[in-house]
Amino acid sequence: MPDQCDVLTQRLDRAQAGDWDALLQWTRRQNLTYRLWRTIVQHRLQHLVPEAARQTLRQASLYSIAEDQRRQGDIRTILDALHQAHIDVIPLKGAYLAYAAYKDSWVRPMSDLDWLVRKEDTFTALDVMRGIGWSPPPTGPGFTDFMDTEDGTTPLFKDGHTAVEVHWALEAPKSGLAIDMEDVWHRSRLDRLLGQPCRTLSPEDFLLHVCIHAGYHHRFHVGLSTLYDVAACIRHRPPDWTVLDQRMRDWGVHQAVGTFLVLAQNLAEAPLPPEFGARLHRELAWAVEQAEWLMCEVYPFATDGWSIVKLLDDFRRGKAPWPVRLWRLLMPKPEVMEQAFRQPQQAGLSRVYLSRARDRIASAYAALARLVTSSRERRAVRAELDLCRLYESTPNLTDKL
Repeated sequence: MPDQCDVLTQRLDRAQAGDWDALLQWTRRQNLTYRLWRTIVQHRLQHLVPEAARQTLRQASLYSIAEDQRRQGDIRTILDALHQAHIDVIPLKGAYLAYAAYKDSWVRPMSDLDWLVRKEDTFTALDVMRGIGWSPPPTGPGFTDFMDTEDGTTPLFKDGHTAVEVHWALEAPKSGLAIDMEDVWHRSRLDRLLGQPCRTLSPEDFLLHVCIHAGYHHRFHVGLSTLYDVAACIRHRPPDWTVLDQRMRDWGVHQAVGTFLVLAQNLAEAPLPPEFGARLHRELAWAVEQAEWLMCEVYPFATDGWSIVKLLDDFRRGKAPWPVRLWRLLMPKPEVMEQAFRQPQQAGLSRVYLSRARDRIASAYAALARLVTSSRERRAVRAELDLCRLYESTPNLTDKL
């Protein structure tokens, strides 16, 4: 049986220039660009890559390495400040995985750093963050109303540094998932990250959170790189699979997390126990097929970030009269626009705000147009609606359409 290097050599040798253009586009949208270049360099196959593609991959990777160095400095600063204030903190997702589970942290891209603190420590933690230069956007949720935000989080920014999100829950309280945060903290353990003291989630909780965030929070609108996170979680700190299986059921996410675990096994070689993986394959074959098609064939080539299902769900979740909900969907509050575009917007009907709102309306119109004219889009919507049913605690969207 040929090894990975032989297979990769054969594929690269057969690749044409046009194939490389398509490959680079696909890996960029799947957040796999740096992983591709690292694999090529690891096996010393640079000579098989066309000059233009080689330079593109090399420059992108050098940029990622520089960003990673800056991000490491931010992590050390934040952890040291919170430790000095006697605040327990748990790094979430990439903030922990990149530096604890990956051999080269720069291959794991991230747009922000996520931290979990106890609910009663929230205000103190935010004051500490403000003291070292991270603050909420001018018109976003401030420190005083942070606890009332639907997502249990607020974005914090500092010029020239990585954006930060401080959480007091693993998932938005509005999600309805049965996650007991006191139990989560009780199961966490002391650890160190980049030489600084912190706590980490139990192996089972960490793996569940990665799967829930990708599958529930983002509705599988994530790059395939997230599947490599799942594989890295399992290899770095293997969970107790009996405990994991029961907790999936207790939290009400058995089917959704199971689908993501099977995808990670199929596409990222995540090492699931044979019997456990085989059972999930049998139970969730239909969901795995839908999710794999969406992640590999639909989302990477979408012309914008809009999902018609998300549009309908945002409209459905609103409590105001429907004309107000429709207006807020197309012309959201400035703080909503700030979170969507990851940068502060000026309050009121400024030129920047109107430009962003125009883009939002155009995206919504494009999503609806694709739904009407494209059988592929309709299939994608049906697939998304099927996946929504995976969360037992989440209302069935098909009943609301």
